[in-house]
Amino acid sequence: MVYVNIYISKRVVNNGTTRVNLVKIKPPAAIDPHRPALIDVSVLVSVDEAASCLFGAVNNTSNLRNMKEISKKVLVWLYPVTRQKRWLPRSELDWLLRDRRPQSRRSLLKLLVDRRLVASEKYSGRHWLRLTQPGRELVNGLFWAQLEQPPISAGWQVVVFRSAPAGDPGFRRLRRRLRAVKAGQVTPGVYLVAGKLPPGLRRALIEDYPASVMVVATDSWSFGDQLSVIEDIFTLSDIKVAYSGVSTELSQLLAESEGGKWLTDRQKRQIYLVFDRFWEVFCDDSGLLARLSPQVPRGRDCLITFNQLTTYMDI
Repeated sequence: MVYVNIYISKRVVNNGTTRVNLVKIKPPAAIDPHRPALIDVSVLVSVDEAASCLFGAVNNTSNLRNMKEISKKVLVWLYPVTRQKRWLPRSELDWLLRDRRPQSRRSLLKLLVDRRLVASEKYSGRHWLRLTQPGRELVNGLFWAQLEQPPISAGWQVVVFRSAPAGDPGFRRLRRRLRAVKAGQVTPGVYLVAGKLPPGLRRALIEDYPASVMVVATDSWSFGDQLSVIEDIFTLSDIKVAYSGVSTELSQLLAESEGGKWLTDRQKRQIYLVFDRFWEVFCDDSGLLARLSPQVPRGRDCLITFNQLTTYMDI
């Protein structure tokens, strides 16, 4: 495992807008693996780019994306749904990351602590972890659609491609950005975003696609059954089934822990197996369930139950 030093620079392009460059300065041979580079996140233009840098650990034999996903998974597990600080024993990560070697777990935790996303303290002979405020803000930004409480009549933003700019032939980069914010594809050149455009996406459209894309806002549905159309575009039926199954299992585990009893090893293993399934659907969730089907459990509801269950873990 080595860490690539990444330096951030800014330059002004012809139209007067500011663009951020991420430049790898040092070759791998010159990198000290024990000193991850500090990164100035203040100049980044979007949460996606911030996450890309913050989880910039490179393994020569594995995919960088895997490192990002496991880092985000740890942050979400530590995420307190309420505003109260939530300390969890370090040993919980051994259960959460049970498919990774101990050295890999330690490296991942060190990375998150060095980036000030996770705080670590020793008390009564045990190590305790909590999500810091920057860590919480990063989770809120990465999973805004799943964690926010959208109003029922939030409206829609219709993003329409016109002509691709020279810097993004075929709109490939823009398509990735739209998928990252859980936009639904109506046709290859038309995307639907629930509510307002996320700030990072709006900034990207202004800076890079001023004459290439048009966005139309609407708060009404003129024709077609809205629920069935949206369920099809955003594959909500699969998400409904998955969340319902996770919620049912969590409710059963919570009922078993009533009366203040500590969970058994079997129950703990079950919780983390359920969290693995939850994580898969949580990453694909567009956040529309609360808006169109408020009677169905959603990701935020499941996280609340996970928070409750960890109070019964004597790990």
